[in-house]
Order: sequence, then C-alpha cells, then structure tokens
Amino acid sequence: MTGLKKELEMNGAEKDTLADIPEMFQPIVREYGRPLYTLVMAAGLGGQAATEAMEIAVRLRDPVLMKALVTLVNQFNSVSNAYIRNKGWKEERVVACDKALQAAFAAEHPVATPVAGKIILNS
Repeated sequence: MTGLKKELEMNGAEKDTLADIPEMFQPIVREYGRPLYTLVMAAGLGGQAATEAMEIAVRLRDPVLMKALVTLVNQFNSVSNAYIRNKGWKEERVVACDKALQAAFAAEHPVATPVAGKIILNS
C-alpha cells in the first residue's frame, strides 16, 4: 500500500486530489504520503536557506549570526529527527523520498554546469 493511500485510509479521507502540490511532485506524494513529503521538502528548503544565510554571515564575518544559524539548524534537525522517530519512518524511506524529490526537481529545472569552457545542462 502506498504512503498516501495508507494515510488516507487511516484518516478516513476518501480522496486527496493533490491540487495544491506541484504536478512534478504528485507521484512522490502518492508514494510517500503528505507528511513525509512535507517534512523532506521543508528540510531541503530550510537547509538551502540556512546555507545561503551562512554564506552571508561568513562574508560579513559575523560570529553571532553564524552561531545563531548553527543553533537554528541543529534545533530543526532535532525536531525533524524526533518527528521521524515518532512516525516510525525508517531512514531508508526518508532518504528515498529525498532522492525522489531531488530527481523530480532536477528533471524539471536543469542546471547549467560550466565544464572546460562549455555549458552542459543537467537534464
């Protein structure tokens, strides 16, 4: 039974249209369920934002901001890991969901990569 189907049966819901989920991610939500999709998506976006903020903090040479960002990331990780344990998700499932999201995003948004004077699209 897929993640979303199991989730819908447990919650007594009849059908989730996934209308609020970008089409490229809908198969992933069907496979892993909304809660795991939401957590992995939030972790990915949060991690990306934290990395960008840390780059700014390093450029500014602001140790207080750097420490605050590290604390924020550590606390987010603690809460996320507690949620994963509470849900009973196995690490392999979380990693698989993350890889599926990354692959879907990469397929939809190829990135230009400079290689020896050339640009290669990751598609």
